[in-house]
Amino acid sequence: MTSPTLADLGEWDWLAKVRSKLSGPSSPELIVPIGDDAAVWKPDPGPAWIATCDAHCEGTHFQKSWLEWAGLARRSLLAAASDITAMGGTPKGFLISLGAPGETPVRGLEAFTEEVSRLSHRYELWPMGGDTFRSDRIVVDVTVLGAALETGILRQTGAKPGDAIWVTGWLGTMRAAWTSLNDDHSADGSVRKRFWDPPARWPVLQSLREILSIRAMTDLSDGLACDLRKILDREGLGAEIELDRLPIEPTVREFYEDRGLSPHDSAFAGGEDFELLIVESGDSVSQGSTLIDGVPLTRIGRVTEESGGIRTILNGKDHEVSVRGFEHFSK
Repeated sequence: MTSPTLADLGEWDWLAKVRSKLSGPSSPELIVPIGDDAAVWKPDPGPAWIATCDAHCEGTHFQKSWLEWAGLARRSLLAAASDITAMGGTPKGFLISLGAPGETPVRGLEAFTEEVSRLSHRYELWPMGGDTFRSDRIVVDVTVLGAALETGILRQTGAKPGDAIWVTGWLGTMRAAWTSLNDDHSADGSVRKRFWDPPARWPVLQSLREILSIRAMTDLSDGLACDLRKILDREGLGAEIELDRLPIEPTVREFYEDRGLSPHDSAFAGGEDFELLIVESGDSVSQGSTLIDGVPLTRIGRVTEESGGIRTILNGKDHEVSVRGFEHFSK
């Protein structure tokens, strides 16, 4: 049986369907939930509020032939929430705007909405509203609101020479998934699926604070090479990164090696891994890697006094990385 399309349903019937399906955890702070002209909340006294937005556009962030609607929901919401985590905050609520062609099958949109609802319950996030509109391409724009104690807010600023550099989780995973999805002949479904499953790292933030004295932090959206430079350039500093210490999953490492690509270079250039990049105040942790609530935490280098770049080291020797990261609007 053919699924009705968005054009068959119309905007108002679709929005009514969204409201009926999309619920979230109840909270006394959320006074007016989704369904009115806007959401209204009255936060308890104390925390500072953090806001961020992130967009995913067909043709730029993904191709329509790759599309998994539930995966698009996960990727869109968790990628935006990652910026809240990077500031030391906990995501609390979100708004989603979705643009799609009229011929979009409703079953795909229902899968998107059901996954958003599942995530809202799993992570205790409030659905606070959004918008829908006709578009020639699929576009998802997510705004996430979060909270943190003012004393616990983390910035990209403040790194000092001698500080250790750490990362959570795994690097190079999303670049491998992107490469696989762009290869029509690739049969590695396990790597492809990673594209739609970014990590959620705010549940381990408190444990991370207990292990490390955090000086600065950001999330790895543009890749280690680009995101680390943001931290270094703020203070006019440099860094040394030990490429052979970059955490790469065995399956992903094998994927790169089978294609004659350097796992280390690819993980360094990376992009959209949405892991946390942490600058520790000093270098006081003896072990080079550990687990925090089951999530790997790896020391990959240190901040140096020399400004102007990142020294990359492989097997004890200087190594020039040949892979570039992605940058919007670059040629």
